Amino acid sequence: MRYKVILALFCTPLFAVRMHTAPSPKARDQMPAKAAQIAAPMSEKVLYETLFNRMLNQESRAKKRESEGMDASAIRNKVFDDLALIQSEADILKSIAFDCYLETEELDRHASQIIKEARARIPGGKLNGRPLPECPPILRIMQKQRDDAFLNARLRLKSEFGASRFEVFESQLKFLLEKTMKSR
Repeated sequence: MRYKVILALFCTPLFAVRMHTAPSPKARDQMPAKAAQIAAPMSEKVLYETLFNRMLNQESRAKKRESEGMDASAIRNKVFDDLALIQSEADILKSIAFDCYLETEELDRHASQIIKEARARIPGGKLNGRPLPECPPILRIMQKQRDDAFLNARLRLKSEFGASRFEVFESQLKFLLEKTMKSR
């Protein structure tokens, strides 16, 4: 089910036309100064994992709304509008996020199986005072691969957007996530 939702997240909207007015280049360039003043330190991996999860959640909400016969374009485009992305940038972000999702989803599936097998080796599923078993070494390697998937997605975005536009984008992203976290 989740795979179908994420597939719909990135495939369907790639062809949709967004009906909004993008901010002027001057307005977009002024946003990072404000963001730099407020943004809390957050690892790059967490920053992009959070963004991609937010995109997934918004797409899921949009699909539900559409299934109820309502317009979902505002929900679907919210993150892109909040980040002041033009259509071509939104398309790039969706594509890279989808690729990252596929890579991490496969790693997560494999890790889940390894964890399930490790748990099965514990009689009755309880440690009963015994020490916690060592983490299978492959899980550490897979976690590094998962972290690297998000960092590689970030590098791809930087390459596609160009250094100066990417700097603006990332500042806006930090500002957006900081604002969201403060409101919770």
